[in-house]
Amino acid sequence: MSDTSPPPGRGLRIALAASVGLNVLFVGFVAGAVLSGGEDDRRSPAEVARDLGLGPYVQALGPQDRQAIGRAVREAIRTQGGRPAIGAQMHRSFAEVLAIIRSDPFDPAALSALLEVQVERAEARRRMGQEALVAQLARMSPEARHAFADRLESRLRAHRHGPQR
Repeated sequence: MSDTSPPPGRGLRIALAASVGLNVLFVGFVAGAVLSGGEDDRRSPAEVARDLGLGPYVQALGPQDRQAIGRAVREAIRTQGGRPAIGAQMHRSFAEVLAIIRSDPFDPAALSALLEVQVERAEARRRMGQEALVAQLARMSPEARHAFADRLESRLRAHRHGPQR
């Protein structure tokens, strides 16, 4: 009996390659968000928080609340050595990724482990934004929180239904 199916390891390699590709895209997005600009970054507080994956929430906030969240996120980044330290860490990590990808023999386990570390670091930065948002909502009056919830619901409904023509 002749079996023409690919060797069992090939499917695993394809799945790993796809997973690596998605992880690299995700980490690249986060790296771009963190590395764009220097310590004197001119992005608005809304852009900083939005880069951390909080877009709809940030858009529903008023300007003063967005500024407060932006300040909190920037302060949290400063406690980690500031943007230059985070950027240097990310550059080193990407250099390691490139070295692993170019190595022969290729070590998928080493790459997977390093990508996992990058994703964990990106998740920690996203959590900074989330914590700043929750803290800001906790400082709001019940009326202000209800108004925020109404704006958020309106934005989510508009996004779900697409742009109105």
